[in-house]
Amino acid sequence: MRGGTTFLSDILQQHADAVYFHEPIYLLQWLNMTANMQEVEYLLNCHFYQLNRDVFYSLARDLRISRKTQNFSRCMKQAFGNEHALDWCLPLLASVCNQSSLRIVKELRLHNNDTELLLRKYPTFRLIHLVRDPRAVFFSRLELRRSYKIQQNGIEESELCALMLSDMVDSVRLQALYPNRVKYIQYETLAKHTINQTHDLYKFLNRSPTADILTYVRSITSQTNVKVRKAHRFLTRRSNSSSVVDRWRVSANYQRVKVIDDICKHVYSRLGYRAIDNETMLRDVKIPLTIPIER
Repeated sequence: MRGGTTFLSDILQQHADAVYFHEPIYLLQWLNMTANMQEVEYLLNCHFYQLNRDVFYSLARDLRISRKTQNFSRCMKQAFGNEHALDWCLPLLASVCNQSSLRIVKELRLHNNDTELLLRKYPTFRLIHLVRDPRAVFFSRLELRRSYKIQQNGIEESELCALMLSDMVDSVRLQALYPNRVKYIQYETLAKHTINQTHDLYKFLNRSPTADILTYVRSITSQTNVKVRKAHRFLTRRSNSSSVVDRWRVSANYQRVKVIDDICKHVYSRLGYRAIDNETMLRDVKIPLTIPIER
């Protein structure tokens, strides 16, 4: 979705007690959502022998993203094609999971209402709902894949904003049902006030960021190596997180922004964003596009 979830997950996985599972149901699109949620529940409980095999292949896709599962990913890649690959590699994953009391799952294919069963069943389960300005999402996709084409009929914009609104409605409902266990955060706030938000996120998880964690966070939000940025566009290292968050505004086509605003402006107040009045406002990154959230 290009909404900053990998950035957020990377901050959280730096805790010594954390293990991070990156998009475990990526290859399970053929399953219904109830079945997918069952897979996530197995994963959070380290019940690996009950998991669908495709979950393991999803987790092994990228060595660079999840810190503690790299040995498992490396093992799976080295044993690729061997029928005993999982038998050899699974103990590596089971070991880090069982030793980690903070188990983090990032999954774009789940929605807030899908997690209610876990909130009801597990008192220690926490849900972090991260959103990003939908206009930034579209232009970030274009930057990532030059061949990416946004449909001109507005269907994609409508679907995204409807989904974001639905998730927001569910977020508010779940926050009321499960106080202090559901957190809403805007990517823009996280990127511009990363250290303060890191403290806040860790407090939400009943933990505290160490000095090493804060040093790491500063390092990934002040990266100046252009080659590193280009080589890791899917990852979290960025030149300056505060400036990157508004970079889309410098090059975005204003007419396209107007189209998105016309389609999505009815959800902006619920998400905490404002419509753009003119091109001058679009280009002036000193003008914030975030506003207090309407509940």
